[in-house]
Amino acid sequence: MKRQDIKRYGVCRLSLVPVWLKPDTRSILISQVLLGESIEVVSIKSKHWVKIKCLYDQVIGFVDPKQFWFFKDQENEPDRSKYSIAMEFSQVAFAKELSLNVLLGSTLTSFDGISFYLRDSKFSYSGQAMVKQDKLVPLDLFNKIIRRFLMAPECKGGRSVFGIDSSAFVQLVFKIFHIQLPRYAYYQVDMGTPVLFNHEALIGDLVFCESKEGMIDHVGIIIDKKRIIHVHGHVRIDKLDQHGIFNLDERRYTHRLRIIKRIDGWLSLDAVDELEVVKKDL
Repeated sequence: MKRQDIKRYGVCRLSLVPVWLKPDTRSILISQVLLGESIEVVSIKSKHWVKIKCLYDQVIGFVDPKQFWFFKDQENEPDRSKYSIAMEFSQVAFAKELSLNVLLGSTLTSFDGISFYLRDSKFSYSGQAMVKQDKLVPLDLFNKIIRRFLMAPECKGGRSVFGIDSSAFVQLVFKIFHIQLPRYAYYQVDMGTPVLFNHEALIGDLVFCESKEGMIDHVGIIIDKKRIIHVHGHVRIDKLDQHGIFNLDERRYTHRLRIIKRIDGWLSLDAVDELEVVKKDL
């Protein structure tokens, strides 16, 4: 990683890797990279710190290079078109003497139902994974997947079932179904088309809430006409109305509604067609 005129790429080799705002573990955790996700090297600060861009969502921050496998100079940008997304809460994968905990939402390159690849290493994996396809997502499958995140603890900057923030939760749910969203709520709000709460809101729509200063700072997903799944302390289900999110435990509104947006053409409310899952029988 010495030649600055050649783009360098890498892939996350661990279950989950932190991305820091500054080259210091005492700085702010801004995001995390899941197993199998690709990065591009922006600059090299030292042997302990590399500034990277996450290729999935364009987040830029600092990571420990020991936590990634880097491609050689002559290798091109990694092929991100042939992959599946892990659907298990957590499942161990094996490669010779190695074992890895594959978390929900991880990227499995060239997964064939038995094994996937991390650069040149072949891992056996007995879990389920979602293949990219043209069919709409059945409602029952959407409900099963989204509820796998329930009770995941809130962690600002977190991006896994073991610690997650509101925008990462929404991003990962959509990632499982091969729909790419930005990392943060204030960018996600630019996606999709606006809908009216009282007459048009449907399951799968994104609910954006604002701070007292009017900034978009929270997002969740509608799961039925009057309820939302979101992150507040942990991933939970609360009531939703035209004012915002009403917390059933605290008996108060915790988030003020700003706008509802719809990502078109991905969810079937009829739950008729079956999607191709690499491992069957959810």
